[in-house]
Amino acid sequence: MGIHYANQQETTTENPTPPQPKSGGLKIVLSILVVVLVVGNALTLYLLFNKKEDSKPAPFTPPVVNITNTDDDILDNNTTVDGEIIDNNQDDDVNIDLTEGEIFMSWNEWPTIVNHYDVFNGLELKPILEAEEDFSGTYESLMDRVKVYKIGTVEQGPYQDNTLYMVSVRPDGIAFRDNLYRVIKDADRNTILLTKHSDDASPHSAHEKLFTSINNEITITNVETPVNINVPNSDLQLKKIGEEGFRMANTYNNPEKLFTYDGGDIYKYNNCFFSTADDGSVTNYYLDLDFKGESVENTRIHVNPEILNFTWTDGSQNTNEYSYKRLYNMGWGEGCYDYAYYIDDMSQLKQVGQTPSGDAIYELADQSIKETPGSEKSMLEMMHARQYVPEGQEELSFEDFLDAKPLLFWQDPFGDLLVMKNADFMQAVEMAKPVIYLYPETDTDVSVKVHPNKGLTITEPDYKNGWFVKATPSGILYNYDDKTAYPYLFWEGHGLDYDRPQEGFVVAQNEIKSFLISKLEQQGLIAKEYNEFIEYWEPLMKEKPYYFITFVPQAKFDRLAPLEINPQPDTIIRVFMDYQGLDTLVKVKPQTLTTPERNGFTVVEWGGARR
Repeated sequence: MGIHYANQQETTTENPTPPQPKSGGLKIVLSILVVVLVVGNALTLYLLFNKKEDSKPAPFTPPVVNITNTDDDILDNNTTVDGEIIDNNQDDDVNIDLTEGEIFMSWNEWPTIVNHYDVFNGLELKPILEAEEDFSGTYESLMDRVKVYKIGTVEQGPYQDNTLYMVSVRPDGIAFRDNLYRVIKDADRNTILLTKHSDDASPHSAHEKLFTSINNEITITNVETPVNINVPNSDLQLKKIGEEGFRMANTYNNPEKLFTYDGGDIYKYNNCFFSTADDGSVTNYYLDLDFKGESVENTRIHVNPEILNFTWTDGSQNTNEYSYKRLYNMGWGEGCYDYAYYIDDMSQLKQVGQTPSGDAIYELADQSIKETPGSEKSMLEMMHARQYVPEGQEELSFEDFLDAKPLLFWQDPFGDLLVMKNADFMQAVEMAKPVIYLYPETDTDVSVKVHPNKGLTITEPDYKNGWFVKATPSGILYNYDDKTAYPYLFWEGHGLDYDRPQEGFVVAQNEIKSFLISKLEQQGLIAKEYNEFIEYWEPLMKEKPYYFITFVPQAKFDRLAPLEINPQPDTIIRVFMDYQGLDTLVKVKPQTLTTPERNGFTVVEWGGARR
């Protein structure tokens, strides 16, 4: 089905009764009317034939409408939407051969938002839910994070003629996307969760109480998008990631429509590819590159770069490891790529290799190109300055760095330039001794997960797909797994493709302690927390007379090491320091720091970059 959209333009035509002309003026009036009609028609023809066409498809705005009558499971398959009747039956004569447990859907033309009170019998559920001992908050606060879409009707199979809903739930804490649950409402007004077509419900989430029962057997036969989709004007294919969509298409802001295939459309959003499914969800795809090479486990950067399969212009086979996928996918999976939007013209590149299908592999012909306007250094100079130098080895000269082919490009079928970075020059940073304090307002069971993009190396207590603790207002944490109390949660790991901030402070070595007290307090840490920070970090800054000290912005640190906490805190403070020893005093642009307020359930984390 896909998602349909239309650009409609309202035109209002008024036809007032014209005044009667005076005797003798009829010919004049008729002449004027003829002139007006001729000019009007000429203008219309001009506009029609001189309309400017866009070079790209129209922006994608998935329609979601509100049902006017929310008691929709009592209605027949025709739904009143915005005052119009929409026939939800795609084909009244459809008769599909099904096996036991399979259902065939008649999909709505598009998802329609409905009132969750009606779907979940809110008036009955509210007092029951709020009476639960392990439920904190109110029914309203729970449902503030819920959207319910009517997406279709069961055409054949179990629960025939009953309505299928998509329930979108925003999880507690930091999350990359909403959880989606496909739910049937039967004639007895029970809500049945279809586990084969739903995200896993959190074991500590109140949302699972919304469902009357669960069904592990039902399979929807006509919700899947194709496994492989041919790319027009190319020998490449897009291949599906996962079994079906677990995002709603209307959550994306104007993704770029690339092409239409038999059964749907392909879009690019945030450098990732997706297609829309019949129920309004999206499915992710990746490009099946013909030069995709052997994946190599790289112990330094942990993104498994590939020895790409292409030949250099001298005829030799490539043996370098390259990574071309976007690092911070925010839950999208492997179908997200790194693109060079800083290249304005192909003349800025020169060919250095060729793929098996004959496509060109490029490098920068213009070494002065900058990734962002106003940057002091070029793209290549920045990569050279950030290169990882193993202990005991010397940094490559700029000339040797260029000879190692640090940065390559390939033009995809849609005209965008894919960036391939030599893994030897992708900077990694060790995130040393981050500790996490939890301060709920009352004793609270808390789930904590942290996801540094290069992985964890050390944790305390043991990290078993996260920590699950009872947190107290004083900060003491009781770990359920080993039945031991801790003052904080401790982890170490690595972050990939990290850039040290250029703004900061230059501090004399004998003033570091007082400086840290001032700046850590300014960022929201209390004495207990900043004293423990200083106890660990100050002894590491004794060798040089001066130190450049900077703090990674919290938004950037959230990308390097996303933190997921359930229930969601009211305040999250994450302080991550980076530093460099200096032999002489230098001037740097001062860094602006903000002071957060510690309100409600507060989470505090501090750590630093160890090189």
